Order: sequence, then structure tokens, then C-alpha cells
Amino acid sequence: MLCDSRVQVAGDVRDLLAAHHRLLVPRGRLPAGADAGMGAGVDAGVEIIRVEDGSAIVRSRAGAPPPAYPVELVTLEELALAYMTRAIAVPPAREVAR
Repeated sequence: MLCDSRVQVAGDVRDLLAAHHRLLVPRGRLPAGADAGMGAGVDAGVEIIRVEDGSAIVRSRAGAPPPAYPVELVTLEELALAYMTRAIAVPPAREVAR
């Protein structure tokens, strides 16, 4: 998936859907620094893609969701919107002139 001419996520659709989950997390319960697009996660191997009201869409490197929170599956549309939202929220790194 491309957004702003940058690859956001790539792979087989089934694999991507299996690796992404919605964690049902009460507001204020995410660990400090666990912001979407910042690389911080709620557990080792978990990357937060998008924080929503009362939930967070995450990517689990091992494919299994973190056991600490209730989990829901995400649809392909939700996954695409999460990555597009993150791409807009996180500005691209500036290129250094040589």
C-alpha cells in the first residue's frame, strides 16, 4: 500500500490481516510513549499503527495479539485507513542535501 508515494505496508492480504488486530484499550491505558507511527508498542514485537477512541490498531510481529487486552479482527478497509492516517500524521524524514 502506497500513501504519499511511500510504501506503508506490503504483503499478502491474508498475512497482513492475520498480523493486525484491534486492541480494546480504555483511554489512558496505553503505556507512555505508545503513539501511532512512533515505533513504540504495548508489548515487545507489537507496533501501534493507529490509536482510536478506546482502541488501537496494532501489528504483531509474531502474528499473535498481545494477551493483555481484548482483541478484535480488522477488515482490509480498516487496515488501509489506519496506515493512510498514520502516513499523514507522521511527516517524512527530510533528505540531507549533499
